[in-house]
Amino acid sequence: MSKYQFIISAGPENPVRATRSVMFATKAVDDGHEVSLFLVDDAVYLTNPALTEHVRAATGDTLMQYLQVILDQNIEVMVCLPCAKARGINESALPSHWRLAKGIEVIRRNEDGWNTWTF
Repeated sequence: MSKYQFIISAGPENPVRATRSVMFATKAVDDGHEVSLFLVDDAVYLTNPALTEHVRAATGDTLMQYLQVILDQNIEVMVCLPCAKARGINESALPSHWRLAKGIEVIRRNEDGWNTWTF
C-alpha cells in the first residue's frame, strides 16, 4: 500500500474544501493506505469540535463524519505549530494521535516515499 499525506489549509470558513479534503483522506484510509494529515493556516481550527460539528458540504455530507473516521482509526494528524500558536491552540487541547509539528516534517516525508496531496 501507499503512504499519503494530506496538507489541509481550509477550515470551517470554507466548508466544501475542508470537508472534501478530509473525505479524500478517509477514502485512502478505507482503501488500506497509510495516511497522515497536516493542518495549516485556518485548518488548525478543525481541532475544535465546536467549530467543526456543523460544517457541511453542499451535498449534505458533514466534515465530522469524515473526521470521526480519522479519530476512530487513530490516524496521525499534525497541526502546524506556528499556525496553532497564532490562533491560541495548544497541544493539550488536541485529540489523541494529534500533535503540533513544524512544516519541515511534512517536507521530509517526501524523502521517505510519502505522496502529498494539498487542499
